Amino acid sequence: MLDANGNTTALRGMTLTYTPDNRLASVTNTADYRYNGLGQRVYRLVKVPGAIGQGPKRSYICGLNGELLAETGPTGQVTREYIYLNGKPLAMLEHVPASDEAILNGDFDGDGVITLEDFYEWYFLHYSSSSGPDSVYDLTGDGVNDSQDMNAMIGCINTGTCQASVYDTNLYYIHNDDLGTPKALTDETGTKVWSVTHTPFGWATVNEDPDGDGRAVVFNLRFPGQYYDGETGLHYNYFRYYDPSSGRYLTSDPIGFAGGLNTYLYAEGNPLIFTDAFGLDTLQCRRNLSPLDHLPITIQPGPLFHEFQCVGDTSSGFHCRGLVPSGNPIDSPGLLKEEENFDPKSCDAVNKENDCVDRCIVDQWLNKDIPNYSVDLSAGQNCQTYNSTNLSTCLAQCRAN
Repeated sequence: MLDANGNTTALRGMTLTYTPDNRLASVTNTADYRYNGLGQRVYRLVKVPGAIGQGPKRSYICGLNGELLAETGPTGQVTREYIYLNGKPLAMLEHVPASDEAILNGDFDGDGVITLEDFYEWYFLHYSSSSGPDSVYDLTGDGVNDSQDMNAMIGCINTGTCQASVYDTNLYYIHNDDLGTPKALTDETGTKVWSVTHTPFGWATVNEDPDGDGRAVVFNLRFPGQYYDGETGLHYNYFRYYDPSSGRYLTSDPIGFAGGLNTYLYAEGNPLIFTDAFGLDTLQCRRNLSPLDHLPITIQPGPLFHEFQCVGDTSSGFHCRGLVPSGNPIDSPGLLKEEENFDPKSCDAVNKENDCVDRCIVDQWLNKDIPNYSVDLSAGQNCQTYNSTNLSTCLAQCRAN
């Protein structure tokens, strides 16, 4: 069932509602989601059916390229961090409470409530122990057991904010396939601690304890750019949500038919070869020439038009640039012009969702010399040859990698 904007509103017994810009806002009796001004999901609340209180709360921190950098728990404590190399996930750091959390919390009787009785027990243990500083009782972390530590304990009792101050960190290495989809995790000893098998469109069968040590490792990264939500079975894919059971998105492609005739399809229907880290295509676009292009033409006759490239952008959906002359269109230094508005109907999808190509094109824009502009190619490149050169260079570079 779809709403007027083409958003899926009913799925496997769930009712889905959306924000005005077509982002999933809530799943009835299941979860609520919130987004920042860039459209990145920054908050997730999982509801507990039949319970008076709420379930787990998670917040998310994203990088400049929209990649997930960290997750935090209800109190703001970082629970997981992600490390990337060339846009692909390399490792995960998992932060868990230290084994002596009850002592560090001051909750000596383990009843979940910190009271003055717990404080006096801490006080007694502190002064009956050796005279040297002990990190377990050094709550302020200054290397000295003193009244400041007791004040810290009293303060958190009075405010109800006593929490563990020491966390253990587990390092896991992520093993990806050639498209950047995580397939296994290993710990620092090389032991496999998590593994997964996928159907072609991403339905995952996960083993969270392949080494059989009784400790489950939770890891939610799936296809490139996708994060698994256990409460719905859906994958958050930045601009859209993906359903791996059907191989389609819940919402239509925001660029319309420029990404293909089926605007709900993932990676042109070929996930064995292509990826879609943002739920978007990479575009080669054109528009009519204008006086701003320093050419005396405002129509589009034959080959005379302005061409530019667009790559997935984490703030607006796309980031577009094209080569224009700074003066004489026959021979003048070239400039890269921002294209703030474009018509998706005048664009063609290129490189079939290869995120490596996206990054390479942006690198060409930012870090390479801008060629001289020459509309007739007598003294440099024009917008079309510049785009073609960039695309060919990046396709070759990404194939080599």
